[in-house]
Amino acid sequence: MDVLLTLDRAFLIGAAVTMRTISENADPSRQLRFHILHPDLTDEDIERLRSSVAPRLSATSVTATRLDLALFKGFLRSKSISLTAYARLLAGDVLPSTISRAVYVDVDVLFYPDISELFDLDLQGKAVAGVPNGSTEDQVANAKRIGTDASSYVATGLLIIDLDRWRNERLGERALSFAGSSKHLLTLHDQVALNWVLRGDFFALSEKWCHWSSHPPVAEARVIHYAMSRKPWHADYRGGYREDFFAVLDRTSFAGWRPKNLLGLAPLIASARRRIPYAPTVVRMVLKLFRRD
Repeated sequence: MDVLLTLDRAFLIGAAVTMRTISENADPSRQLRFHILHPDLTDEDIERLRSSVAPRLSATSVTATRLDLALFKGFLRSKSISLTAYARLLAGDVLPSTISRAVYVDVDVLFYPDISELFDLDLQGKAVAGVPNGSTEDQVANAKRIGTDASSYVATGLLIIDLDRWRNERLGERALSFAGSSKHLLTLHDQVALNWVLRGDFFALSEKWCHWSSHPPVAEARVIHYAMSRKPWHADYRGGYREDFFAVLDRTSFAGWRPKNLLGLAPLIASARRRIPYAPTVVRMVLKLFRRD
């Protein structure tokens, strides 16, 4: 079972937790292969992620490939979303051609089910499966905003990818081309680009596969997604499932790690820094206003 993860060092702690929960709950009789795509992890970082994987009966491997962010030169980024977010669109290029299916997972999730439930899912001829993003009305509005008439819109935090179809239909290549030429539409970066290409043609998963930590707990949730800009490893995180996150972290090579408190000032400092506008975004908004005039 092949799992694709994309991250930079800012998400190292989250990746350790995500990999731990996936490996703890995966069918122990099946091989599990993590493929990490990154721009800046050190050898020590990668070894710590390997050490964070739960012991299993069957083989587990962790392969790391360095990403050149120059591939995304000129693409839209924001204060909380780096250029690394576009890396998932390279799935068909970075994974060996012998791999015909992969599960992509964001590295800010708790993954409670056996991942084989997704890996073995019948995609009914679709190239991609994922959880629809928001209500039906929200999906239609998001699709219209990017210039399609699709009635559905997929969230890209968890994807099952038929790599053969992905490559044959050049989905990643086309999405990256759109991202490079249509920055003004990329309110959600790579997610917008992939939805522009898919135009609603994906297999919809139940919402239980992407339960936001900011929402009230529900018994049927299978994957908890810390989807907002504040993550449990940030000093100013006050969202749900914080204790669950650190309980898992303490089973990884980062056991005992906690965000610095600085005599209680760290949360205040982190919150203050978030209020500082991201300069490229300010420039983009000003230029947008001038274009309207």
